[in-house]
Amino acid sequence: MPDHFLTGGKLYLDVSTDFALEFSKALGELTELNEISDEGVLSVSLPYTPKNKFVSDFVRNHNRTENDYSPLPVLIQEGPVIHRISELTFIGSNDEDKTLEAEFSRGAGHWLTASRDLYLRDADLGEFELNEANLRDNWQNNSSYSDGGTPVYFPLCFYGVWTAQNEMKVADFRPWFHLLGLLQKGFCATGGGWSFRSPWLESAKGRKLGCYLAGKDYGADEQYLPEKKFLAKVLIDGVVPITPLVEEGNTIPVLVFDEVELNPNGYYNPDTGKFSGGMVIADFVANIYCQFEATAYDRQFVVRVMRENPDGTIEEIEAKEGNISPNSGTSASLNFPQANISVRAKNVYVPEGASVYIALSFQLFPRYIEGTFYNEPRKVIYQSGDTIPLNIAVRNDLTLLDFFKGVASLVNGKIRTDWESRTVWLYTPYEREYYDETIEGFYTNDIEDWTPLIVQSSEAITIERLGIQRYALLRFQDGNDAEIKAQGLEDESPLYSRLIDFGPVTKNEDVNEIKNPLFEPTINKEIQKFGAIPPETAFYNVSIPHVLDNEEGKLSFDLGARLVEFADYVSTRKTDVPFSPLRRWIFEGTTENRLPFAYQQLPNDTDIQIGLLPQPKQGGPVFGDHANDFYNIGWKEELSARLESVRSSFQVVLPTLAYKALDFRKWARIYYNGRTFFARLLEVSGRQACSSEPCIAIFRPDRFAPECADVSIIPTIVKCSDAPGISVNVDVPGDTITADVNNEFVNAPINSDSLEFSTDQGQTWQGYQAQDSITAQAQVAFRRSTDLESCGPVETVRTVNFRDYCANSFIIDIAYNERANTASATATDSFNSPIDTDSWTVSVDGEAPAAYTPGDLISEFGTVEFYRKVTFTNSCPDVEVYESVQADNGTGGNCYNIIDIAFDEVAPCVYLPNISGSYSSSICSTAWEVSRDDGTTWGSWNFAPVKGEAGTKVRVAVQFCDHCPPRYVEKACPF
Repeated sequence: MPDHFLTGGKLYLDVSTDFALEFSKALGELTELNEISDEGVLSVSLPYTPKNKFVSDFVRNHNRTENDYSPLPVLIQEGPVIHRISELTFIGSNDEDKTLEAEFSRGAGHWLTASRDLYLRDADLGEFELNEANLRDNWQNNSSYSDGGTPVYFPLCFYGVWTAQNEMKVADFRPWFHLLGLLQKGFCATGGGWSFRSPWLESAKGRKLGCYLAGKDYGADEQYLPEKKFLAKVLIDGVVPITPLVEEGNTIPVLVFDEVELNPNGYYNPDTGKFSGGMVIADFVANIYCQFEATAYDRQFVVRVMRENPDGTIEEIEAKEGNISPNSGTSASLNFPQANISVRAKNVYVPEGASVYIALSFQLFPRYIEGTFYNEPRKVIYQSGDTIPLNIAVRNDLTLLDFFKGVASLVNGKIRTDWESRTVWLYTPYEREYYDETIEGFYTNDIEDWTPLIVQSSEAITIERLGIQRYALLRFQDGNDAEIKAQGLEDESPLYSRLIDFGPVTKNEDVNEIKNPLFEPTINKEIQKFGAIPPETAFYNVSIPHVLDNEEGKLSFDLGARLVEFADYVSTRKTDVPFSPLRRWIFEGTTENRLPFAYQQLPNDTDIQIGLLPQPKQGGPVFGDHANDFYNIGWKEELSARLESVRSSFQVVLPTLAYKALDFRKWARIYYNGRTFFARLLEVSGRQACSSEPCIAIFRPDRFAPECADVSIIPTIVKCSDAPGISVNVDVPGDTITADVNNEFVNAPINSDSLEFSTDQGQTWQGYQAQDSITAQAQVAFRRSTDLESCGPVETVRTVNFRDYCANSFIIDIAYNERANTASATATDSFNSPIDTDSWTVSVDGEAPAAYTPGDLISEFGTVEFYRKVTFTNSCPDVEVYESVQADNGTGGNCYNIIDIAFDEVAPCVYLPNISGSYSSSICSTAWEVSRDDGTTWGSWNFAPVKGEAGTKVRVAVQFCDHCPPRYVEKACPF
């Protein structure tokens, strides 16, 4: 940036004389479009000036290859107030009007932006070592979430298949998460020092609310999948052992592939030909080639993939038929009937005690069999001893913001952003008794008088009920649960929904569906598993959540997000059966009368029993008809108020500090045109910065107003014109932060003044001397307490995030020569921090990364990836970048030409060299040479077989038909 554009080291954009930023701020809640309302700024027009054009041309320069048109960081300051809008994007220009169009948005430091960009799977959710002892400890101690703990619980649920026939095993359990813990971990992972609080979720019952979030890829764990692989071969040349079957002719019940090439954990047995013990879902593939003695053709040959189940039953998983046909060989000795078949069995579940193998059926006797048998693992079934990375139990497309919306929608949640402590609060609308516990609501009974700010003769009223539908339907997301469909539970109305009829007050008879954007319903059902559990003489099977995506008895993975209450490690019994025995189950050989119980709605046929007495049924996390359901604690008042309220808007004059201090939680008291009423503030719009022009404030008079309408209220909206400030200075290279008082907007005498600072988000404060250096922290808050003669005590807080001042980035520039197929990398740096370490690596065609010196040439590659990591001596985060390039063959393809020499043995120790490898280009010519003296001298090869002996080498030069570079390969002949 040219120095003459800067003022005091800062860049100020030029604006017209009538320029004004228009701000709006709304009650934080989830709108009907599933968007979260907050603060915003209207787009603006900027004049063509040399400075503005320089900036806009830089971000709109189409010739900059690295230009990603990302927003520019900006600071919007109105007097002493710094607004929370921190990014500017140029969206267009008009040469005729000589204007540039730009829009402002929340930056990465705002929790709404950070949570939108963070996939919940990327948060640090910890891990869980799966074994019987840890599961029992989890059931006993983790049904209720404790702050700072691992937010996971393992309730007993049915996912379509049990691992064993007569008991439940460790492998039958999957992780579910606590809502509160997941939100706390997620906001912590946004990187901006954000935290999450919620009186509702922090209640005793709220801490037991849990969810299932795993996606279709649950179990696709690269830590364990390679251990489940195997590859085996078979070659039988001569007499093939067969077993005659009357109905099919001949069969090989188990074809043993006895030559093992890959079997890292020994799950494949080359003695029996069976894969077992792997606890995996995998594709099993067999490629079989056979020759037969007889000369009759058009006979059938079948390759079968078989599974032997733990109970000893055998089933055919997949089969492929092929006809026996003449061999195409010219030699009479090779002209035997042949068959060549490939078969793939997809997504085969191999539980404990099961095995998978290959069987053959044929109508002619084989004289020669050659083939391969291998698997391609898709998902592991976590078993005892495995460590589950808990992030794999969150589907990969779920962002923190989408999860937050799903939770907020349950209770019509209201949101408060505390910028000083960087805390996001989620409330139910009103204070409620929630399972005998009082939880704080968003709305308070504090009163704020707006009368002095209102412009007379400016009220506009809209009667809301004229535009609403007669019915409102609170419901969960459309589900795909196979058990719910099988029972037809949603044939008439959505499961766990609540229909509200407002009556014939509107002509619109439609239904307004208020659908949760994330969670689907889940039902409990009594399992049909145990016929008897010795030594018990009478019992009932347990009733547990059924979470299914199919009715075919397969394991389920394609499951939507589910919501339940974790009901502790409790006993259950059958309802309405006097003195009925406890429900029981078997876990790892032990009879249990307690279970890690969960439900969305407590089943009608099940009671929870503590001690000797069944507990009262209390419903569950549903939209139902009990006092603690989501309708009653979150939606009832607001839906009712829509019939009886109006929207009343006024023009108001809102000073800068009053705008900053807007509080949507308090009652607004308004005396207007001879009447006093109380209302809730919904929105302020059209407020112009640095202007005394009125804006619009929208209120909803509320029938739940306090009974004090005639009480004289002292105005509490901040109207003091004096605003003590705090100036901060961040020395990025020096790794320090300093602060000082700023009295630019203070005119009145100061009676007393003090500074403090906090490094734990305002939990504790320490005295601070102006301009003292503080070693950089993730976040430092400064608090100034001032007593002014004009306004009395005033408290000012300024929060500084050190990393917001780190401006360290670089671009890896790759120079690629397509004809020579070479590439080198250098970097363009932009750092404001002293470098500690600077390391480069390069990876060629997927090989392990190796150290790299910038500028060095890399040649003969298909794909090359450069990586650079820079660390700093201060507290700024590391910067790392990957850049890669693929070779181009000039036809839109890649120069991915990996040439090798293969030696086909045509006689004992006699070989015929030929081209092998993998190449994307067409070969135009080859030049072969042979050396008999270990490469000292070379002669042209006459294409006759080469005898394998010490010192014999072969080399070839390969020319391609496109412009890809030639390849040269040299290899010793085997002997």
